[in-house]
Amino acid sequence: MNSREQFFTIKSVVNAQLEKRSSVTKIQNYLYIMYGPFENYTESIILLCDNGKINAASVLLRSLVEAHINIIYMQIGDMKKHLAEAAYEGFRQKVSICDNFIQLLKKYPNLVSEDKNSLYHPERLKHMKEFVERGRDSILELNNIDPKYTDKRYKVDLIDKARKCDESGIIPDKPGFFEDLYTLQYRYLSPVAHLNIEGLQHFVDEHNSKIVYKDGNNIEMVQGTAISLYAALVKDLYVHQVISGEIPNEVDELLK
Repeated sequence: MNSREQFFTIKSVVNAQLEKRSSVTKIQNYLYIMYGPFENYTESIILLCDNGKINAASVLLRSLVEAHINIIYMQIGDMKKHLAEAAYEGFRQKVSICDNFIQLLKKYPNLVSEDKNSLYHPERLKHMKEFVERGRDSILELNNIDPKYTDKRYKVDLIDKARKCDESGIIPDKPGFFEDLYTLQYRYLSPVAHLNIEGLQHFVDEHNSKIVYKDGNNIEMVQGTAISLYAALVKDLYVHQVISGEIPNEVDELLK
């Protein structure tokens, strides 16, 4: 059985068991919610690879790498604190978007709408910002987050999370695994995701002095990595008792 077949076998088993889940803790709910899009992206990568769209699949793989590092980071140290910080960061970004939008309407009055239900109406935007700020501040207060975390200089970036995952020894036989994953996969695939000058080079080649279109040729790496990361999340579902029973043998085989 190849990794593609193993994915669909695991998916069938897990989806049947998830119908009987009884998640009660924050980490259980986090993993349960994460599973849906993670499975969706993994299957989409498989289908894109089946149709020769390797670069498009690579963009989704980059998202899975980021999600995987975040998933592991949530499980080391103070889980509640990490979840709260992630929620706080989400609200902080929303406040920033509101501020940018407010400045945009001041700069370009022609964009202002008279419809009070429109985001382009200043009063609606003001109320939205106030609502988001209340959510941000309540997370800060209720979870005893260090006030210095509100300063963007103290924000934990993905590379910092990857290093902390390695330092935790969560995969004792693979030191440096997460920083390597960040460097080799996440950073390497960034140009393809952003379609900058470097990214465009992944789509073209020269043949007989002519520029021709091409797609990636690393299908085994892209598809194999995605399925392995999916298997790691499935294992976490069992470890944290989001679902019960024995871990499917296919999961252990994919993680060897």
